[in-house]
Amino acid sequence: MSAEIRNTSSSAYIAQHALDDVKRRFSVGIALLVLIVPVLLVGFRIAIGEGQTLDFPTLLSTGLEIIAGIFAFVLLRSGNFIPAGVILSAAVLFDYWVSPEPEIRTLLGLIGVTTAAVLTGTRYYLLTLGVALVGQSLNIITNIQAADGVVTQEVVNTIISTVLIVLTSLFFRYFNNLAQNTSGNASVANQRLDAVANIGRQTARLLNYEELISSAVTLIKTQFGFYHVQIFLVDDRREYADLVASTGEAGRRLMERNHRLAVGSDSVIGRVTLANESVLVNDTENDPGHAFNPLLPETRAELALPMQVLIDNQTRVIGALDVQSTEPMAFIASDVQALQAMANQMAVSIRNARLFEAQAASLAENEQLFAEAQKNLVEIQRLNSQLTHKAWEGFLKSNPDLNGVTATAQGLKEDGLAWTDEMLRASSIKQPVTTTSEAGLSLITVPILLRDEVLGAIEVEGGDSQQLELVPTLVAISERMASALENMRLVEEAQAASAQEQRISAMVTRFQEAETIDELLQITLTELSETLDAEVGSIRVGLTQGAQTAR
Repeated sequence: MSAEIRNTSSSAYIAQHALDDVKRRFSVGIALLVLIVPVLLVGFRIAIGEGQTLDFPTLLSTGLEIIAGIFAFVLLRSGNFIPAGVILSAAVLFDYWVSPEPEIRTLLGLIGVTTAAVLTGTRYYLLTLGVALVGQSLNIITNIQAADGVVTQEVVNTIISTVLIVLTSLFFRYFNNLAQNTSGNASVANQRLDAVANIGRQTARLLNYEELISSAVTLIKTQFGFYHVQIFLVDDRREYADLVASTGEAGRRLMERNHRLAVGSDSVIGRVTLANESVLVNDTENDPGHAFNPLLPETRAELALPMQVLIDNQTRVIGALDVQSTEPMAFIASDVQALQAMANQMAVSIRNARLFEAQAASLAENEQLFAEAQKNLVEIQRLNSQLTHKAWEGFLKSNPDLNGVTATAQGLKEDGLAWTDEMLRASSIKQPVTTTSEAGLSLITVPILLRDEVLGAIEVEGGDSQQLELVPTLVAISERMASALENMRLVEEAQAASAQEQRISAMVTRFQEAETIDELLQITLTELSETLDAEVGSIRVGLTQGAQTAR
């Protein structure tokens, strides 16, 4: 899109530069003629006059033309075409009036009027044309009177030369106006495209959707000088075009009532969003298909353009850009081209802003999910640590003899072992502790951690300072030992549960031997005493709230 804008702007510049170059070359040529022709005419007149002295008007016109030619060159160097054209045409026409030769007068009249047609404004051109026609008319009248009312060949030649002057000047004037209009349209198109590029630069930095569309309509209205600007976007079901941004008080009121138009309706927006083609109404008062909006009473021209983006290699309309002017016939072909580029540019920016907001929302949601997952993980770790603590607390209560072991030179000791200060410290901070024993040996203490719960501690004494390298090894061993201890606990608990289940099964099997309730109670009490190694046991049968006597 930016390449297209640059190319069109470059074409407009080239067209204007080419027109200026043609004018400059033409002006230089006329200036050279104005400098050369008087000298040639003087020589011609001297030759035909056989050396007679030239009259004062002839010498004056010759001098004025030379001065005018020099002055015109100075003006042309600074690009002042109109003053140069006025001076050149005036000097040539002055010589036209003082020149007695008909052929020379025709040539001078043609040069003077053509110069005015190409280089000056309309009024001055008509003035020079009138001066030449008056001169030609006087010549015709003089020649007819001299011939006693007879139309001689000289009169016919004068009439032909007059027609030649008029037609030639009109021809040059027509093509000069055509070139001027082309250059003017190219200049307007260049300004439009520069405005498009400027708006594109300002909106390209915006990633917030609401800020983007609001800034876009404001910038378009300001840069192009439109009466009203608004943006419609097609909904997901492609049934309606919703107004999402609009300028002025009318736009605010339209937005408040959630203005929308059906896709494919008779409205300008409905036709644009359905056909994917721009709709131009250059005279709203005389166009029967234009719907009058009471909130925008000054609208006299309206242009709506599709906002297109490329999705999956297909051009798709996502909305419409609508611009309105208070002047009828306000939009030309270059406006449609520039504003279509703007509409497509805005469509891409809006789609990018929507994607950015969707990605931002997805990122925020993912961050929230991650935070919740982290919170849940911490809670799970806390519960695991709590369950681990309760499990080992129950296990150690059921195994009071499980204390630890110490390796000495005399062998292994298992009974009456107390925790050293280093063990208590390492368990408290849950980190390895390195110190020196009373014998001057290195002392390394590592806690045994399972799910951040302390199950015990390992302490190694002996060696020199190089034994500090054993810390990572002891940490790794303590981690694996914690897992092994947990596995052994689970195995022992499973075995105990299995043994208990077997005892219960054996007891239940004995129940089948009983023939009476008394025998069942006796068998149950006997089995419980043997299973639990109990010295005294009793069973009562009865209703605690009833009046029956318990047995």
